[in-house]
Amino acid sequence: MVNSEAFEHSQVTSVYLPLANPVEETIGVFDQCSSLASITLPSWSGRMTTMFSRCTNLTIADFGSTVVIGGTCFRDCSSLETIILRSNTVITVANAYAFLNTRIDGFESGGATIYVPSNLIDTYKTTNIWKSFYDSGYISFVSIEGSQYENYYADGTPVT
Repeated sequence: MVNSEAFEHSQVTSVYLPLANPVEETIGVFDQCSSLASITLPSWSGRMTTMFSRCTNLTIADFGSTVVIGGTCFRDCSSLETIILRSNTVITVANAYAFLNTRIDGFESGGATIYVPSNLIDTYKTTNIWKSFYDSGYISFVSIEGSQYENYYADGTPVT
């Protein structure tokens, strides 16, 4: 089990948590981890609120299961440029504040790439908050299939 604020302000650089989190909503687990560059959560489930806020060096986030990105989950993650969403259903973003002051909302230049299953690309483009980010031109959706992430998680661990 991972508790709220468990790693807040730590110097962790990479996170790989292979097990599902039994907590329904986890707040601030990695908040303000300024050295954190990548996260891989292949089985995480539930709502993520302020989980990675202010992780200014976070560049890539890889999720394997269905989660809800809520609150200010990635607020001020100014380096976040790649998100991999492996779920066979569209991942819900509860509100636009989840990506406040990032490349995804256009605050930081450069945009972001969102990798999703190819059969969901059109659905993402027309669903809730994802649609507004896509329509604004800040993000692009790319198929996981055929990409460097098809068989490996962001940290290099094979997808099983």
